[in-house]
Amino acid sequence: ASKCRKAGADAVICSAEGLLDLLVPPPPRVLCLASEDTTATVKQVASRHDFTVVTVANNAEAIEYAANKGPWGAVVAALGTRRGVDLIFDGADDRSTLISTVKRLRPSPTMVVFSHTAMKYSGMAQACTDAGADAVLCSADALEKLIASVEASYASFLHDTSGTDTGPPPAELAAAEDEEVSLPQVYRSTAEYPIVALRSEYHRDLERRLGSSHSAVRDSKEFIEDIVEMINKLPQPLTISSPLDPAVMPPVRFVHISDTHHHHKDVYLPPGEVLLHTGDLVGNYGDRDIFKHLEEFSAWLRKMSSRFKLIVVIAGNHDTLLDADKYPRDAAKAKAPFLAKLPPNVVYLENSEVEYEGLRIWGSPTVSCRQETLGKRYLSNAFERPRAERQSIWANIPEGIDILMTHSPPHRILCASDCGCEL
Repeated sequence: ASKCRKAGADAVICSAEGLLDLLVPPPPRVLCLASEDTTATVKQVASRHDFTVVTVANNAEAIEYAANKGPWGAVVAALGTRRGVDLIFDGADDRSTLISTVKRLRPSPTMVVFSHTAMKYSGMAQACTDAGADAVLCSADALEKLIASVEASYASFLHDTSGTDTGPPPAELAAAEDEEVSLPQVYRSTAEYPIVALRSEYHRDLERRLGSSHSAVRDSKEFIEDIVEMINKLPQPLTISSPLDPAVMPPVRFVHISDTHHHHKDVYLPPGEVLLHTGDLVGNYGDRDIFKHLEEFSAWLRKMSSRFKLIVVIAGNHDTLLDADKYPRDAAKAKAPFLAKLPPNVVYLENSEVEYEGLRIWGSPTVSCRQETLGKRYLSNAFERPRAERQSIWANIPEGIDILMTHSPPHRILCASDCGCEL
């Protein structure tokens, strides 16, 4: 994509939806289902951008308007409090007919859940995004930032790089997708690391398009600074910064991804020896066909197996088709075929271990049970286990492992204060 833009392409897309989003800018109409106070906030922000706000009184009316009275640039909805009236989660606690309806529209409006409660509890915010929401927020400032980010996203399709010098592309972008790289890549500085280099390139293009004072550009700069700070704080170097001694055995290079939710084909994978995927292979929210998702992920794994010496995969809470204990009927249809089609160098771990070049890798899909912690039942609840069962699983993690793969982080470590497993 970088090379295409540098050659002069105005947009790089790969789907009808992408073409539609590119050619049809968001209309300046917003559908709003919320309280009077929230509606007033939405109208205040919308007025600054010359957007028209159409209000509805209940969930059924919102679904009708979304489906038949568009087009819409955005749909903003509060969680609601009255089941059968304004409560948008009318299925399970992570299923919403309104959100599913909005996400089926083409071009798809930006779906916003405006909720102080969801912002207070990360589990509820996660349920909103699991259902398909594009954003969960609760203030005028956050809504302004979202509008800026949507504007920036649209602008990113329309880079004008003529006559500009953006410098050389990141070294790894020059390699073909299927090309094997035997020696680990050397990065002389954090700025050359692919995540930082790609984000920096995107930031430069965005700044040229929108100007340095645009809030999305400022946010982009802060985001890059945060990434650099996190990398520099790591106790061990993330990358190799100088050429290796040929006489010394080179280190193993791992590539880690997670939560691809059926977007695995859109993920840029740098070269490496071992690919790790820590769960949420499919996107089981709304009315998606997760059986098809799993089949396509399996096909992608088979393709990627030629690029890596080993691929290790665990499941996540969205991967209900792989949870034979909780969903035996679905797992009976999907799990065995999925495992049977894995190439010899692709390993699925479920409270189990694999070894590579003397390095021990143990993986588990186990996550905290939201029925137990929040009193809510979600349909994205694969491998959610009660406290006593989690305690037993974690107690059986072998001593001396080198890499621990889990879908849930430890409590309050690299996660929000109310998520992760406290055990």
